[in-house]
Amino acid sequence: MFDEVADDRFRYVTPPSPLAMHDSWEYACSFAAGEYVALLTDKTVLRPSALQIMHKALEEKPAEIVSWWNEEYVPVAEERGYDRGRYLQLPQRPRPPYYYEPLRELVRRFSLNVRRGTEGVHYYWGKICFGAYHRSLIRRIRKSIGGLFHPACPDYTSMIAALAHAERAMDIGQPLLISFRTRDSTGRQTEELDDFALNWVKTYDPSLQTLEALPLKGLYTSLHNLVAADYNSMREKIGRPIQDMNLDKINLILRAKEDLDRRAAWQDESRKKEQYDAWNRCLSKLSFHERVSFYRHLYKTRLFDVKSKILLYINGFVARRIGWLGILPGFRSSMIPYYRWRLAYDSPPRTFDNILEAAKYGDEYYRAILPLAN
Repeated sequence: MFDEVADDRFRYVTPPSPLAMHDSWEYACSFAAGEYVALLTDKTVLRPSALQIMHKALEEKPAEIVSWWNEEYVPVAEERGYDRGRYLQLPQRPRPPYYYEPLRELVRRFSLNVRRGTEGVHYYWGKICFGAYHRSLIRRIRKSIGGLFHPACPDYTSMIAALAHAERAMDIGQPLLISFRTRDSTGRQTEELDDFALNWVKTYDPSLQTLEALPLKGLYTSLHNLVAADYNSMREKIGRPIQDMNLDKINLILRAKEDLDRRAAWQDESRKKEQYDAWNRCLSKLSFHERVSFYRHLYKTRLFDVKSKILLYINGFVARRIGWLGILPGFRSSMIPYYRWRLAYDSPPRTFDNILEAAKYGDEYYRAILPLAN
């Protein structure tokens, strides 16, 4: 299939043996020879004009990190194939390219003040799978810590290293990527399947000694805890300028509790008890004042969720009948990005015969509305 569609600009390489995700990404990127290196996984497609838009943006705003946004394509019937699907567009209005501060974004990441995936465009910043790195930045990272990708979550470990070493980062200001939303997702299966979560850790640490070194000891079914472990390990590897950045312990325990509670089912009920016991041990180690702060955060978050769902229902009802002009004043600015996405998904998405047709439509759509952002 590769030989049928590729020209001489492309190379197909195969590692000598099966590799863990971070080693596989490292192996692939070692063959890249361009000035900028981007990484596309097996479920992502660039818009046809993506590289042209990136090139133009870099001529105007040179940067070592280029970030762009991602939209989703959901197969109508995944069990029968991936062709026909719904194209879910982001509600964020595109804007001209702009710079963001790498170290400030790292501080936000270490705070863990919102769930991963609910930060809006911040979710994409610094990740090579949602952008590209300049060759000089990759050289500095490899010289500093030996490689670009590290376990357990290579998109996060490379992001930490890139944001720590980059002098300038730029957001393209629009989505250039479309990803399949499928059940075959490492992050999604880790969040939903406890067997998968344990086996995933075994792919890079068969001895499972890593579990004892997690920020919340033994809590491997919390993806936030696995990502937080990467934050700590990368901070130790990199040192300056992020050696003084610390995880917010209370927010981490709160995110872990959310991870456990969001699991609809457990393959092993004894494992469920074991994981909740591990979480309770972490909570019990907090001081009295820290525990008070934790419960204040917990109930504040739950109250906000209830309030947001009520507003979401009211404004969705109004929008479906009299259009978006009927939305209550200040509603959009008061909602976290997750609920803005939910609002967008409430409107009927466009259906296409395949993801490439959706990518072409995305090109035409953003070419038409981008002038409105100026």
